[in-house]
Amino acid sequence: MNGFKLDLGERMHIVEYLLAMKVLTITVKLFMKRSGQTLVEFALIIPLLALMLFAIIQYGFIFNTFMTLRHGAQVTSRTLALASTTTNTPTDIACQAIQPMLDCANLTSVSVDTNVTVAGSSAVQVTLIYDMPLIIRFVVPNATSDILTLTAVATDRKN
Repeated sequence: MNGFKLDLGERMHIVEYLLAMKVLTITVKLFMKRSGQTLVEFALIIPLLALMLFAIIQYGFIFNTFMTLRHGAQVTSRTLALASTTTNTPTDIACQAIQPMLDCANLTSVSVDTNVTVAGSSAVQVTLIYDMPLIIRFVVPNATSDILTLTAVATDRKN
């Protein structure tokens, strides 16, 4: 008797099903033998894992804010150092440079120093101070409030 034949795809599905059932059986037996030990270990470890995850996320936000602020300081100093005159104030230039990533309302200080020399040439130095609101304060060392103050400085020679 020839019987009915299964094609390769059907045979693979049956093998996958049997393998999944074997993995499920082993997993159930593994957890049933420990009678709650795994759950207790997980309950002890999950706060540390969550803390590490939140710290990584918070430091990613801090790094992004600092890099955007540095870029804003560089753009502002370069714009002010160019020979062409600009009608915008340094604060307007800095706000345009950091948006849309950062909120201009948190940009607390934009200071410009034109009494700087770089390699014997006069230069413009811009300092931006930004108050970054922290999402998760307890993962940032020495954070006394929900605000972290970041400072970026950039210097460009005048043309």
